[in-house]
Amino acid sequence: MLPPHTLASSRAPPPRRVLTLQSRRYSQLRPRRPPPRLRTLRRRADPPSRLRQLQKPPPRPVGPDLSPRIKPPHPDPEKAEIKALIVRLMLSSTPKIQSQLSEALALIGMHDFPKSWPTLLPELIAELQKASDYASINGILGTANSIFKKFRYQYKTNDLLLDLKYCLDNFAAPLLEIFLKTAALIDSAATVSPAAVIKPLFESQRLCCRIFYSLNFQELPEFFEDHMKEWMTEFRKYLITNYPVLENSGADGLAIVDELRAVVCENINLYMEKNEEEFQVYLNDFALAVWSLLGTVTQSSSRDQLAVTAIKFLTTVSTSVHHALFAGEGVILQICQGIVVPNVRLREEDEELFEMNYVEFIRRDIEGSDLDTRRRIACELLKGIATNYKQQVTEIVSAQIQHLLTLFAANPVTNWKDKDCAIYLVVSLATKKAGGSLVSTDLVDVQSFFASVIVPELKGQDVNGFPMLKAGALKFFTMFRNQISKDVTVQIFRDLVRFLVAESNVVHSYAASCIEKLLLVKDEGGRSRYTANDIAPFFVELMTNLFNAFKFPESEENQYIMKCIMWVLGVAEISSEVAGTCISGLTSILMEVCKNPKNPIFNHYLFETVAILVRRTCERDPSLISAFEAGLFPSLQLILANDVTEFFPYAFQLLAQLVELNRPPIPPSYMQIFEILLSPESWKKASNVPALVRLLQAFLQKAPHELLQEGRLIKVLEIFNTLISSPSTAEQGFYVLNTVIESLEYNVIEPSICSIWAILFGQLQKWQAVKFLKSFLILMSKDARTRLFVRRIPTRADAAKIGRAESVRIGRIGQYRPATDLAETGRNQNRRNSDLRCILSLFCESAESRRTRTLLFPECILITGAIELKLTAVASTRLICFIGESPALLDAANVELWGKMLDSIVTLLSRSEQDRVEEEQEMPDIAENVGYTATFVRLYNAGKKEEDPLKDIKDPKEVLVASLAGLSSRSPGRYPQIINQYLDPANQAALLQLCNTYNCQIV
Repeated sequence: MLPPHTLASSRAPPPRRVLTLQSRRYSQLRPRRPPPRLRTLRRRADPPSRLRQLQKPPPRPVGPDLSPRIKPPHPDPEKAEIKALIVRLMLSSTPKIQSQLSEALALIGMHDFPKSWPTLLPELIAELQKASDYASINGILGTANSIFKKFRYQYKTNDLLLDLKYCLDNFAAPLLEIFLKTAALIDSAATVSPAAVIKPLFESQRLCCRIFYSLNFQELPEFFEDHMKEWMTEFRKYLITNYPVLENSGADGLAIVDELRAVVCENINLYMEKNEEEFQVYLNDFALAVWSLLGTVTQSSSRDQLAVTAIKFLTTVSTSVHHALFAGEGVILQICQGIVVPNVRLREEDEELFEMNYVEFIRRDIEGSDLDTRRRIACELLKGIATNYKQQVTEIVSAQIQHLLTLFAANPVTNWKDKDCAIYLVVSLATKKAGGSLVSTDLVDVQSFFASVIVPELKGQDVNGFPMLKAGALKFFTMFRNQISKDVTVQIFRDLVRFLVAESNVVHSYAASCIEKLLLVKDEGGRSRYTANDIAPFFVELMTNLFNAFKFPESEENQYIMKCIMWVLGVAEISSEVAGTCISGLTSILMEVCKNPKNPIFNHYLFETVAILVRRTCERDPSLISAFEAGLFPSLQLILANDVTEFFPYAFQLLAQLVELNRPPIPPSYMQIFEILLSPESWKKASNVPALVRLLQAFLQKAPHELLQEGRLIKVLEIFNTLISSPSTAEQGFYVLNTVIESLEYNVIEPSICSIWAILFGQLQKWQAVKFLKSFLILMSKDARTRLFVRRIPTRADAAKIGRAESVRIGRIGQYRPATDLAETGRNQNRRNSDLRCILSLFCESAESRRTRTLLFPECILITGAIELKLTAVASTRLICFIGESPALLDAANVELWGKMLDSIVTLLSRSEQDRVEEEQEMPDIAENVGYTATFVRLYNAGKKEEDPLKDIKDPKEVLVASLAGLSSRSPGRYPQIINQYLDPANQAALLQLCNTYNCQIV
C-alpha cells in the first residue's frame, strides 16, 4: 500500500511555504563570457605561419586535437595563403596530421568550393596523377570524397547542378583511371602480396566507390553511362571473388573487404533505384552475385553492414518491375529459410545489447530506428516480395512460424529463441493502417495467436524468466491492443502490473509502454475503451510498482515509466492519499534530476505528470492547493535559485498553474515571484519568454489590483513594449496586452492607451510579419473591454503629448473619433455604434495608406484557432455592415476596400485552415542565438484555458449572411454589384451557398 501523506492527514491546510528567491542569482542568466584561454586564442593571428610550422617534424607523437574549435575571422590574403599551402602540407604530413588537415580542407571546401576555390580540384587531380604511394593517393581520394558529399544531401538546384557538372568534367575521367589502375594491381597482388600491401589498395577502391556514389546521386552523368561496363565489371568482381590473403589475416582484413563489398552494394542499389533502365542489362548477374554472397556472410556483428546493404539491394529489386526474379519455384522459400529467418533470430550481440544498453535496444526495437539492422531489413525484404507475391509469402511465412513454434514446444528451455523469432515475424510483418494505430496481419489469427502464444508468457509467475521472450510478448500485446477484446485485456491488466517490477529494464519499460498505450485506445465515437473503473481495483498497486521501477539500476530516469505515470494519473480517480504519495515521489525525483538534467524527454514527462496531478486534484478539491504548494515550492526554489536553466520554462508554467488555481487574493508567498517577473533581467533569455508571459497573464488575471501599486503597470507595459519590438516575441507581447485590457478597468489603463497605440502602429509600419498582423487583427476583434480600448485611438493632441514620430501618422486617425465618450451604463446600441465608428475611422484612414490597405485586411485569412477565427469574422462583419451604412462608402476607394474586406471574410469562413494559411519563416534575432539557448516546450497539462468572449454567438457564418441580408434590404441592388466586382468567383459561389444554407438573401 502507498503510505499516507499530508494531503489527507488534516482538514486544515498546512502553512504556505514562502518561496524565497534571489533575483541576484536569477540575473546571472545572461550569457557568460568565454574563459580567458578562449579569449586568448581568439586574439592569435597569422594562421598561415602556424600552418607552415607543420612542415617541421613534430617533437613527439601528435594525437587528435581535443581543444575547443575556434573560428576566428581571417582576412582574405590569409585565406588564400592557407588554401595555397594546405594540399601540399596534407600530403607531406604524418598520417595523424594528414587526417586532421584533410578534415580541415573539407570544411573549407564546404564553404568555398568550387566558386571561391577554383584551384582546388585541378591541384588534387595533378597530385593524384603524379602520386606514387597509396598513402598520398588515399589522402587525395579521401579529400575528394569529403567535398563531393554535398551532392548526396543537398536539394537539386541549378547552382548545385552547375557545381556537379564542373566536378564531373574534371574528375570523372581521373577517377575511373585510378579505379582501373588499382583494380589491376589488386588482381596481380591478391594472391602473392602480403595483407599490408593489399589493404591500401582496397581502401583506395572503397573511396573511389564512395565518390562514384556522390557523383551519381543526383542523376546519371553521361560519362558514367558511357563507361558503365568498366565500372560494373569491377563491381561484380568484388562481390564474387574471394581474397584469402586479406580475409584470413584477421578481423581487420575481412572488414576492409566487407567494406568494399558494402559500398558496391550501395552503388548498385542506387542504380537500381534511379537508373533502372540503363542498369537492367547487369541486373541478373548482380542479383545472383548478391544472393550467393549472402549465403557466405556469417552472423558476426562485424559483417552487419555488408549483410544489410546486400539485403537492401534485393529488397529494391523485389519492388521493381523486375520482381519476376523472385517468381521461380522455391525462390521465396529459400529466401525465407536462408536469409530471413537466420537474420531475424536473436544473436549473442542482441542479448548483450538487451542486458547492457536497454535504451539503445528499445530505440531499435519499438521506436523504428532499426531500419539498418539485420532483423528489420530481412523483414523489409519479405514485405517487398509480398507487394507482388502476397499469397505465396503469407503461406510460406505462416508455415515457417508454425514450424518455429513446434520447435519451441518440443524444448521450451533450449528453443526459446525459436518462439521469439516467430513473434518477431508476426509483429514486424504486420501492416499499419495509414493515419492510425490499427495494425493487421494475414500470417496468423490475432485472437488465437494471442491466447495460445502470448498469454502463457504474460501469465507466467516468474517475471524475470526468459526476459527477451517476455519483452516480445509485451511488444505483441502493445501492437495488437486494438484487436484484443476488453474482457480479455482486463483479466491480463494485473499481470502487466507485475511486470513493472521485473529486473530487466526492457521488460518493465515495455510493460509501462503497454499500459500507457492501452489507456489511449479509443472505440467508435472516440470513447476511451478503458476508464478509471477498469484500473481502480489495482490502482494503488499500479502506482506503487511504477514508482518502485525507478529504483532499478539504469531506470532512475526511465521515460517510459514516467510517461505511463502521466497517463495513468490522467485517467484514474485520484484520492488525496495517492495524490500525496505521488507528489512526494515526483518532487523527490525532480530534486534529483535538478542536479544534472540529462534526459530531456524524461524531464518533460516529469513536469507534465506534476502538472496533470496538480490540475486534476486541485480542481476537484481546491483545499489541497496549499499542500501542493508546500510540496512543490522547494523544488521550484531549487530550480530558480541554482540557475537550472533547462527547467526555467517548466517552473514558470507550473507557477502559473498554481496562481490560476488560487482564489483571490493571491497569497503573499507569490508576490516575491511577481517582483522577479517584472524585472527586465528575467526577460533576456528568449526560451523563457513564453513561460514568463504565461505566468504574467496568470498574475494579471488573479491579482489585477496589485498592478496599481509601486508602478507595476508601467513595468508590465515596458515588458509589452520590449516583446512587441522583436519579431520573434511580438506575438507574446500581444498576449500580455490582451490580458491587461481584459483584466484591468478602463480608467486604470486610460492614461497609457495613447502610448500603446503609438507602439502598435509604429511596429505596424516597421514590418510585415504575418504573426504580428494576425495578433493585431485579433486585438482589434476583441469584444467587451477591448471596445473601450479601441475607442480611445489617439488624437493629434495626444500625438503631440506622446512626442513620437510615428504617432503623428496615428493622430490623423483620431479625426474621425467621436468627440465624447458614451456612458458605460445603458444605450448599449449607441455604445456599439460608437465603438464601430472609431474602428471605421481607423480603417477608412488605412484606405488612404496603400501599405496598410494591402497588408492588414487580407491578413485576416491567416487567422488560426476556432476562437480567434470567430472573433475576427464577427468583428469584421460588424465593421463592414457599419461602413455599408456610412457616408464613407460613397468614396470609390472605400467601395473597393469594402469589397476586398468581404472577400477576405468569406475566405476566412469558407476555406479550411490548410488552404488558407502558409506560415512564414520569421527572421530570428541573431543576438538571441549567441551561446547555448534552451528550447521552450509547452506543458499541455498546465496550459491556459482559453475563454470564448462571444459565447452567445454559435455560428459566425450565420452572422455574416444574416447581417449582409439586413444591410442589403436597406439599399436594394447596391451590394450584389460590389460583390460581383470585387469577390473572387470561388468566394461568390461560397457566399451564395451560405445564403442558401441559412435562408438569407442579398438583394
